[in-house]
Amino acid sequence: MTSRERDTFRKYESGNVKREKKRKAEELMQKHRGIMNKFVTISKNEDIEITENPKQSNSSYLDNTPNIILNDDIEITENTKQSSSSSLDNTPNIILNDDIEVTEDLKQSNSLHLDNTPNIFNIDENSTKNHILESNNKFIGKNVIGNDDCLKNQLHIWSDPGNWPSHIDSQIRYDIINLDRILKEKLIDQQHLSIIEKEKIHWKNVLNRILSVIHYLAAHNDAFRGSSDVLYTKSNGKFLGLIEILAKFDPVIMEHVNRIQNKETHVHYLGHRIQDEIINMMANEIKQKILRNIQSAKYFTIIMDCTPDIGHSEQLAILLRIVHMDEENEYSTPTIQEYFLDFITVDSTTGLNLSDVLMKQLKLYKINIENCRGQAYDNGSNMTGRYQGVQTRILNINTRAFFTPCAIHNLNLVLCDAAKNSTIAITFFGVVRSVYTLFSASTCRWSIIKKHCTVFTIKQ
Repeated sequence: MTSRERDTFRKYESGNVKREKKRKAEELMQKHRGIMNKFVTISKNEDIEITENPKQSNSSYLDNTPNIILNDDIEITENTKQSSSSSLDNTPNIILNDDIEVTEDLKQSNSLHLDNTPNIFNIDENSTKNHILESNNKFIGKNVIGNDDCLKNQLHIWSDPGNWPSHIDSQIRYDIINLDRILKEKLIDQQHLSIIEKEKIHWKNVLNRILSVIHYLAAHNDAFRGSSDVLYTKSNGKFLGLIEILAKFDPVIMEHVNRIQNKETHVHYLGHRIQDEIINMMANEIKQKILRNIQSAKYFTIIMDCTPDIGHSEQLAILLRIVHMDEENEYSTPTIQEYFLDFITVDSTTGLNLSDVLMKQLKLYKINIENCRGQAYDNGSNMTGRYQGVQTRILNINTRAFFTPCAIHNLNLVLCDAAKNSTIAITFFGVVRSVYTLFSASTCRWSIIKKHCTVFTIKQ
């Protein structure tokens, strides 16, 4: 087995590998030795002594050689002030530490280099916005030496980033430009937030107007849709018709309609599905308000009746009557209120089925049947039956739910029975019906009867 094959299974490096790494490190150190001589020129005839205190350094040395600072906490003092301005112009300042303090004497130095460059010694990546602003103000306000024209020229140079000196670091450029945008509130995030806020306000206003239109049509029991669901088309219904009218006068709806027509948005909230959803949301909110009023009143009366609809389905209507007390106004007069709760499709109209449906709905509404104090139905046997009627089944649960038959329905039954049992009544209603049939068959005869009959309204 060769040495290379052995090395593949080694857990630690061999001595040869270690010696090779050490040799390469020494060659790298030897290569970098004396690299600072490219940037520092030192006379061979002078013996230079670098001390920690720059006060003891020779002023002539400072005049002809660069300032080499190797300590972390060195302060530039009075000797720096005595240095020649030409020396500062012709030699670079080599700074190897970030914690150097620039005193006021250096700021007042009559140096062209300091006049044309900002105070950027203490600016780094972690500089705060206030520090950048302070440094920038110090440079423009204090370090510019000269007359008013010179000051205007300097302000013009620093107002445009394209005119800045090439030696300004890119990070400092970014900090100064970012500071200017912060002060002028032109940040990208702020612009995006302003656009988002503007869109939120726009859609909020659009939805408020759409809700108002839906509420108007629902309150007046008007149809929403037509044969078309497109704006500015024939027979598109009352809802889209009202939106078209609002677009003529309201700037919010006008902008919304323009976006739809220019295909800038596909979300318009004008379709039939969103109409149905908004109607259901409004109905649920109204129902919750009614249920809160019923629960606050505590006691209630049940009103229930069945009727077939146009689809030949039996619909059960449930209403509750309460004594409403306005909790917000203690001095208001109590009023009797009747609230419609729901239409329920039923397959059977027996007393057992109707009472079960009623109990399920009250449980769904979280209304306690024990607080029921009255029942009001028509005089059908399934509702008023003594043994199997709805009122009997409710009385078995709550004995205080007294039953009261419908007075109007009773009056109608009395009149029908009286007309059938009286010959005079039968003759009277027969003559009235014959007269109506005779005169309603012709428009000429109808105008004659309207001319002579002015007391009563003629209708069947």
